Amino acid sequence: MSQKYRANMNIGRILSVFFSLLLAFTFIATPVISAPESGYNTIGLYIARIKKGNTGDFEPVQKVRFNNYKYTDTLTLDDEIRYSWKGAALDLSYKTNPTWGGGYLKVYLNDDSKSTNHIIDYGSSPLPVSKLASKLTAGQNTILMVYCDKSGCPSVPSTKVAFTFDYKPDSEAPILEVVSPSEGAVLALGIDRQFVLKLQNFGLESQSSNQSNKGKMNIYYNSVKSDNLIGTVASSTDGSDYSQVVFNTADYDKFAQIPDSLDTKLIFVLTKTDGELTDFRTELKIKTNYEGSIDAGLPRVTIVEPNKEQSNLDITMDTEFQIQVDNFELLSKFDSSVIEDGKGYMQIRIDGDPIKDIYGKNSFTLKELGVNLAGSITVEINLTDKNYVRLIPDASDKITVNLKNPNYNPNGNTSQNSITGEGEELESNSWRLIIMVLTVALILGSIAILITKG
Repeated sequence: MSQKYRANMNIGRILSVFFSLLLAFTFIATPVISAPESGYNTIGLYIARIKKGNTGDFEPVQKVRFNNYKYTDTLTLDDEIRYSWKGAALDLSYKTNPTWGGGYLKVYLNDDSKSTNHIIDYGSSPLPVSKLASKLTAGQNTILMVYCDKSGCPSVPSTKVAFTFDYKPDSEAPILEVVSPSEGAVLALGIDRQFVLKLQNFGLESQSSNQSNKGKMNIYYNSVKSDNLIGTVASSTDGSDYSQVVFNTADYDKFAQIPDSLDTKLIFVLTKTDGELTDFRTELKIKTNYEGSIDAGLPRVTIVEPNKEQSNLDITMDTEFQIQVDNFELLSKFDSSVIEDGKGYMQIRIDGDPIKDIYGKNSFTLKELGVNLAGSITVEINLTDKNYVRLIPDASDKITVNLKNPNYNPNGNTSQNSITGEGEELESNSWRLIIMVLTVALILGSIAILITKG
């Protein structure tokens, strides 16, 4: 074999090793993204481009591998992720009403290996970055979009698309957020519900200052049209980082005109000072029951036993009162944490006087409560929040009964003494005290006589 041939062979081996090492290094250096290595997915889902919120420009994304995409610049709260698909309808309605040919996306941070990574369920494009902000951190983030349909979630393992980008939690556009009440709150007659909203990069004003970040806020129900306008808010309180908007349902009569529904949607829309609508808005799902035509899940308390319908309402100290509590979680001890809808205390009153401020069970007897009464009494049960404030609307019930109590003692607590013998012991103690006093008097008298004689 010639020397030249051997040299060519050695060069070939060196190049082969070099390219093998290069390939291995490239594989190791590439970050692991949780989307599967597949050349397809069931709906052809892919990240198409980015819409920059501050300029409205569209920018491209880079395809790293099959089902894996990357954006080389930084996304902010103003931007939107645009994606495309085919052969299916994407809408959140398919989550509760699964139908062949339709589905929705579950979006995770990093991967779908654990439920805590879940960010949001979503429908069709675009996906605002602000919808993901609760789980994103400054710097590089990866989200995983998983297609779910009637067959399951995921529909097939390959329909998972990963998207990596740098994130900066900044915004130049107005951000509107409902702080309270929480989703599912009930609006009904007798409830004056307070609303608190947070505004960033925007403030409300009644008179135009010709500033682009000033205006008003319209309140609509179910859809943004003039017939569904509830009212307009024209003032907010400025803070260091954001403005706060506060109003009550009692401020606007049109709240009471909203039809009864378990799925009412309130829509808050920012406007220019002259009333022109902007694209900045947010929504809140609530329950409305102004006509009282539906069970809206309001807390309710009912005295089940004794039955108020029975003709004989004579009871004893051992008669068990049974209480039914609906749509409310009873706390058995004081809780100083923040007030939560649907949580609080049950109070027991007799003839208007509080007997128990916190009672965490659904049954009791008057003997358990240490009641010292007899004859006609009214037992009332009411629910309160964690601040001992009665619920609005009121959740209470009461019953008037005739208490048969042979041990009734009008001068003290209802006593079991006659049963246990403690009453007899008390009488005995009284006689002992009298005898002791007489004995001491006799002794002192005898001493006085002896001294006198002495």
